Amino acid sequence: MFKFKYDYEFNLLNVENYNLTSRMIFIRNFLRNHSNLEGDYYEFGVFQGSSIISVALIFKSLGIKKKLYGFDSFGGFPNYNKNDQFKMFYELFKRKEISRVHYNNVLNLKKIRDFINKKKKILKTKNIST
Repeated sequence: MFKFKYDYEFNLLNVENYNLTSRMIFIRNFLRNHSNLEGDYYEFGVFQGSSIISVALIFKSLGIKKKLYGFDSFGGFPNYNKNDQFKMFYELFKRKEISRVHYNNVLNLKKIRDFINKKKKILKTKNIST
């Protein structure tokens, strides 16, 4: 089997180098350590396919027999609606337009988002001061 050795080989095919970019290294290491998980691989927002082709090459190099599915809207994602704001979900819940489970899931998502944003601010502050 042909194995890519140099960065220019990836560039010629217009695919991400799974040995070089941190995102692809993360995916490669995850797949290497969790290839026994059930299910296939889905990528949303394929654009020109450079990352999904790279994932296919990772699958081949690791001997993973899962299927790859790629999706793209060919037009980007729609803008947010006012109902997409977290504060609106409380109103939707009060009006019984969404269930308690749905509302609790939104609250959990908000906690996760707030946690990530807090960590980003801390990291940004540390990078600025060093």
